Amino acid sequence: MRLFSFYIFRCLIILFRFIPFPLLYVLSDFLRFILKNILRYRVSVIQKNIDYCFPDHSEEYKEDCYQQFYKQFVDILLESIKGLSTPEAVLAKRYKLKNPELLQDYYEDQKPIAIYTCHYNNWEWGPLTMGRQMDHHIVGVVKELTNKHINRFIIDGRSKNNVTVIPTYKTAEYLSQDFNKPPTKCLIFISDQRPSDQSKGIEVSFFDKKIIFDHKSAEYIKSLDLPVYNANVHRLRRGHYEIELIPLANINGNSTTQEITNSYVSNLEELISLSPSSWLWTHKRFKDYITY
Repeated sequence: MRLFSFYIFRCLIILFRFIPFPLLYVLSDFLRFILKNILRYRVSVIQKNIDYCFPDHSEEYKEDCYQQFYKQFVDILLESIKGLSTPEAVLAKRYKLKNPELLQDYYEDQKPIAIYTCHYNNWEWGPLTMGRQMDHHIVGVVKELTNKHINRFIIDGRSKNNVTVIPTYKTAEYLSQDFNKPPTKCLIFISDQRPSDQSKGIEVSFFDKKIIFDHKSAEYIKSLDLPVYNANVHRLRRGHYEIELIPLANINGNSTTQEITNSYVSNLEELISLSPSSWLWTHKRFKDYITY
């Protein structure tokens, strides 16, 4: 069954190669209606998550957030598939790093760095485009997919153009054996999902609530004494994004794992407040605090 799913996935990639972006968004509008109104995909989860984070906002505000989120959510699903068959030069024009010069001194001094990002706007095009917009060699830490065939295909597709992708369970091994070898590296973490193992989490304040966030990434950053930035992905319009690098606030070589995690979460909260519909609300992120 998983092999069959893989072949369906490959067929979709081939099909999407020939769909121009304007037609892609016509398809997105149609699929959004099907998913949201007929299949009701994750509707309850999305609404409960939004309500949990914004209890004091009006029902009109939360409803607008839900409606706008679903529109962007389906866009990103289709963009992610199309990105796997779109030339990197085409994607790079649509997914631009605004200020790579912030990292140049580190690269010239052969100093590795770390970048935090999150499931906000289109995160899938990052591994496909950022390697050619930065001098550091990107090492992306990702969770593996349950379908091993699709997982291998996606990892192979991402592990090129100055990018290496490693699964989370191999991070410690990679850092001890290969991280300090040339070329100079940039570690990238997406750390805004609920830790599967709560013992690997750390409690932080998130929208005035105590929430468990992953802190292994902060531990790695602390142990390697890495300068750390946030990569904030801003949506300009459909299919066009700008990535802005922001130094992690109030962090230095003496910062603790808790302080690093707090700063990351604070930046995430600011992004969500800026555009609530841009965060990924479909996961049961708060299952330890609410009933889905």
